[in-house]
Amino acid sequence: MAQKNGIAMGTIHHSHHCGVAGHHVETLASEYGLIALMFANTPKAIAPWGGKEALFGTNPMAFSCPRESTFPLVIDMSLSKVARGKVMLAQQRGEEIPDDWALDKYGNPTTNPQAAIDGTMMPLGGSKGAALLLMVEILSVSLTGANYSYEASSFFDAEGQPPGVGQSIIAINPKLLLQKNFHNV
Repeated sequence: MAQKNGIAMGTIHHSHHCGVAGHHVETLASEYGLIALMFANTPKAIAPWGGKEALFGTNPMAFSCPRESTFPLVIDMSLSKVARGKVMLAQQRGEEIPDDWALDKYGNPTTNPQAAIDGTMMPLGGSKGAALLLMVEILSVSLTGANYSYEASSFFDAEGQPPGVGQSIIAINPKLLLQKNFHNV
């Protein structure tokens, strides 16, 4: 559809972990020459800015852009300051974490990985990252009918219903859009 129309969007609802979002957008860039964006929500792990109770997931987003004669540019990141897996690894190793990675359940910075797991992760970029969390939530849930992050069960156990999260993928054909734009000038 993007090849023909210049842009296309697909959504997925009642999903599970989407894997490495960068792989999905990279395929669209390398195999089809498309610019691609992907947004996904995850189970709750981050409080809204100034809050202490998790509402948003780490909500990854990815971008890819084709380049001539080389690999596509790929950007893939979750919106927590650090991957939650790093906190879990520190817990398994009995190590402390930096005090700007997470908050305990009272909303205070913590170096204790268990207190971080019981609390919330910090968003990437502070209040601006928290705004991006909301943007990804809207694009991956409100447009798909999936569960919001605060409604989704964990990816890490089999307790309860499936997570039911959502993903959105946008593909853009830059060559077609450029041809149409220059043709209309």
